[in-house]
Amino acid sequence: MEISKLRDKFEPFLLYRWRCNIYGQEYASVGDALVAADICTLGLKMDTYTQAEHDKAVGKLNAKDKALYDKFVASPLFKITPAT
Repeated sequence: MEISKLRDKFEPFLLYRWRCNIYGQEYASVGDALVAADICTLGLKMDTYTQAEHDKAVGKLNAKDKALYDKFVASPLFKITPAT
């Protein structure tokens, strides 16, 4: 889901981090790898988080980290909201 569609309801950066943290808790075997690869923030801060910056950061991930990111975004947990 694009960040712009969520902006009215949830802060996109915090929502992304929250989803990533939930994913890391649900799949504890990859939790440490998420932290080590900085997948849950992608090196961004709340004030610099945009769809373009997100996409740019994902594009800079190495193959191993990109595979981890792809598993996260393909999971149902990537689509949940705190209201789910």
